[in-house]
Amino acid sequence: MPSSKLKTQNSALHIGTAGWNYRDWAGNFYPEGTSDSKEMLDEYVKHFKTVELDSTFYGIPRPSTVADWHERTPADFIFAAKFPRIITHDKKLFDAQQETDEFLTTMAALGAKMGPFVLQFPYSFKPTEENYAALENYLAALPPTTAADKQDAVHPYRYAVEVRHKGWLDDKLYNILRFHNIALALTSSDAPWMPRYLDVATADFVYIRWLGDLQEPIPVRDRSEELQKWAEIAKKLLAEEHEVWGYFNNQWAGHAPSSAEEFIKLVNALCRSTIPGTTTSTTNGGRRAAPAACCTR
Repeated sequence: MPSSKLKTQNSALHIGTAGWNYRDWAGNFYPEGTSDSKEMLDEYVKHFKTVELDSTFYGIPRPSTVADWHERTPADFIFAAKFPRIITHDKKLFDAQQETDEFLTTMAALGAKMGPFVLQFPYSFKPTEENYAALENYLAALPPTTAADKQDAVHPYRYAVEVRHKGWLDDKLYNILRFHNIALALTSSDAPWMPRYLDVATADFVYIRWLGDLQEPIPVRDRSEELQKWAEIAKKLLAEEHEVWGYFNNQWAGHAPSSAEEFIKLVNALCRSTIPGTTTSTTNGGRRAAPAACCTR
């Protein structure tokens, strides 16, 4: 199985899934009988080097939980995470400084394992003048790094913004994000009001979320043509020296790990190069070199 973090001199691809705690992955991704969340994470890190935390959307995790995530994962593992919904959905950025500070301070305990944080907004967060002002003010107040007096080392924060109203997708938003080096989250969604493909880069990294239809039961569908298109987009962005972070939801094609594996293979095939130290599983449990998932200029 391919590594999810494949580097070259100038760019990197980081691919994983949205969460890891899925009992129906036992027997087809995890060993048969795996049912405990911690055991699942232990297995997950054998295959991928990054994951997107969905649980943080529902509430700020306990410091002990964050410490456990840090302790149970390899040194080069990275957690992306969604901002709590109280900030993006309930308060819609208004009077949310206390929750923001608590969330970022709690997550800072991940140290070097801290990946991008995603502000996922609901469809009801529309591009009004009031919301534009709230977004600009909120983004301007976000800290660029962890606090030096609270950590052994200072680590950068990276942020992405996901909008679900098509009216946001214009240069006004893009310029705000570029000013703050914040990524526009590119989504593959079945929502009819959103573009199927986007390759807009507003930061030195790109964040992609393959969502599908979140209102329907988990589908099993052929997304091969779409995946090929996204692989071509990733190749282009990597060639432009953007880091690319991407996470697959089960709703997208039915089995997120398989989608992630196939995507890595497609990008590898497009790039046709090999990087030492990048590995993929073999049938006999050994390791062999895998193609690099990037194109240099």
